[in-house]
Amino acid sequence: MPFVEFEGRTRPVGPGVLTVGCAPEAGWRVLGRGLEPLHAILSPEGGGRARIVAATAGAVIVLNGVELPDGKGVLQFGDVVRMGTAEFRYRQLPDASAPGAYLRDTRRGRVFTLVDHTTIGRDISSTILLDQPDVSRHHATIDREGGGYHAAAVGAAVVSLNGERLVEPALLLEGDELAVGNSVLRFTTTRPSATLGTAPVRRPPAEPRSLNAQTTFMGRIEIREEQTRVVRRKVTHGATIVISIGVAIILVVMAFFGAHDAAIARHRRPPRAVVQIPADSIN
Repeated sequence: MPFVEFEGRTRPVGPGVLTVGCAPEAGWRVLGRGLEPLHAILSPEGGGRARIVAATAGAVIVLNGVELPDGKGVLQFGDVVRMGTAEFRYRQLPDASAPGAYLRDTRRGRVFTLVDHTTIGRDISSTILLDQPDVSRHHATIDREGGGYHAAAVGAAVVSLNGERLVEPALLLEGDELAVGNSVLRFTTTRPSATLGTAPVRRPPAEPRSLNAQTTFMGRIEIREEQTRVVRRKVTHGATIVISIGVAIILVVMAFFGAHDAAIARHRRPPRAVVQIPADSIN
């Protein structure tokens, strides 16, 4: 089956169509590379070829260094396609009889298929994404060399191989276990009965989605709705405080003027009448 490769990540071309862009609805979402929301549409043709068509009028597609004037072209194995600043290669899957390799997450039951250059980390561009606080953005790599797979830590990242820290690239053997963050990934060349995840892998989606599609953590609509809810809560809280303060001020003013009016009323009260008794009436 033909596939498209980009920075160690792959997507099959067919069956059906493959859409490429930066929008959440794109079948292959590529961020930060200047792609249109929906940039290109790829569909398989006979003889291992694939047709590529610009998805929007402003989408520029460069095939083997030449811009497609009408946004349409036919891909053959080995072709290089540039969209934005991203370069994709159109290739053919190796012989199906060749042994594959996999990493099984022993704690979460996920299985990842290794590619020629597999990256592990917390960065969204990682082939195998492990979103954990103890995992670096670019934590480890696994490269296929000479018929084997070699694991290596990136920089000062801590990776353990069978309980010992990995300080230099090492050939992975059947059953070897890599500890990355709090994940334990067991290496195997035995094809699993059901592949729960294939590289590249993203967060488990909240809704059933194709494993080939990159998971969107939060869409633009959800973000706007959450921001609106936060603003409403702040406005409601502020209004409640203002109303409480206003009521308290009114009560204090009313109490003050009530006491003042009472004092004035006592001051204006008429004096008591004094009855004088004539002196000659006293015996």
